[in-house]
Amino acid sequence: MGTAKVRKVKPYSGFTSKTLDNMLLDAGVFFENYDVKTDTYATAKAAGKCLGVTIKGGEFSAKPTARNIEFDGVHSRVKGNTLIDGWETYIKATVAEVTEGNIRKALGASEVDEATLAGYHGITGRNYVLDSDYCTNITWIGCLLGKDKPVIIQIFNGLNEGGLTMGVADKDNGKFDVQFYGYSDETAYDSEDVKPPFVIWEPVAEEV
Repeated sequence: MGTAKVRKVKPYSGFTSKTLDNMLLDAGVFFENYDVKTDTYATAKAAGKCLGVTIKGGEFSAKPTARNIEFDGVHSRVKGNTLIDGWETYIKATVAEVTEGNIRKALGASEVDEATLAGYHGITGRNYVLDSDYCTNITWIGCLLGKDKPVIIQIFNGLNEGGLTMGVADKDNGKFDVQFYGYSDETAYDSEDVKPPFVIWEPVAEEV
């Protein structure tokens, strides 16, 4: 009779002693015009820069548009043969606080009538975009489990292009989606090194 081969499950895993330190937790919070040099989470909330409470978190995306130069007889990707034509970057969330500021940001291009109806501000759309319609930045701040400082993600010159669709339902609260795209500043192309309109601030590990 043959001898049964012993088969052991080997614990191959990417888990290390640092794994939990690198976990990005929970939904975080979204701010408008957050200054990384002077603001903190607490001061920015006190200054009214928070977009308000959100539902089911949000999303950040920074996607390059890559182009591979094609040559006859070259049938695979070749290192060094790829160009980046640009970046598509955005931050999106589902906002649950219905304020005048959030409605205007969702509309993208809007105007306010403060005179026609007493006790109301009339918010309407506009058929062109002004410089003031862009948010200096839209910023997300979230908890990295092993660091005392938060992760900070920013897109610059944020503008919501999708307009306003507000959902309301019985036994639920009103909410609407916003997706702020990052735009380069008009002076960006004065430089030969054009940076895409986003930055991820990753806290540096403190030495013990």
